[in-house]
Amino acid sequence: MDSFVDEPRGRVRICCTPIFAQSVLLPVINAFNRRYRKVRFSLDINPYGLSQYCRYDLIINAETSYQPQENPTLPLVKRNLLTEPFVLVASTDYLTARQPIHHPEQLQEHTCLYADSLTHSRQWAFSKESQVRLINISDNLEVSDTNLLFDAAKMGMGIAYLPRYVVESSIRSGQLEKLLPDYQTAHWMLNLYYPEVRQMDQGCVLFKDFFLSTYRDQLNKPSRLSRLVPE
Repeated sequence: MDSFVDEPRGRVRICCTPIFAQSVLLPVINAFNRRYRKVRFSLDINPYGLSQYCRYDLIINAETSYQPQENPTLPLVKRNLLTEPFVLVASTDYLTARQPIHHPEQLQEHTCLYADSLTHSRQWAFSKESQVRLINISDNLEVSDTNLLFDAAKMGMGIAYLPRYVVESSIRSGQLEKLLPDYQTAHWMLNLYYPEVRQMDQGCVLFKDFFLSTYRDQLNKPSRLSRLVPE
């Protein structure tokens, strides 16, 4: 009888950036609920959870290395989940009918696909020989969903600046081509934020630990990155 009385319950309020919610977060919640059936969840899928952090128990938020979004005074614990370089890509169909790209400034003459949730500005960073260049792009297509932007790049609608794990399988298959390989890019960093454990109720702490353990197990598998974003 005690096991029923002591079964964790409550509600976990999560804000998650769109790129991560469907492919990673939702399956973890499903697995957690099979074990703890009385814990409920509220999901807010948007990339700006830190601006209203008091509304949430857990925030999964992304930032770029050249333009971090984090407020250093936030009273939250920060755990890095993933750090990946951006990769500049386009489809063969797009590139066939256009001039080759040899340096970043030429991007201003091309159709660029932009997601504010990824870079938070209309600038893409490149560096070579310690010289950093921030290239202002024209937002020929702006979307809020990274998977939609990824699909647009594969359809030949323009050039995209996406985290490596999103595009690496498509580069290997030849569906997308990596551009400007001699240049380094910014890094995309996905972080988990939460209050000090003493401020969290039992259900939130259990889910936070379960999430980190499950995610860590996924990263240790050989196919760890290909499973994070659906094809």
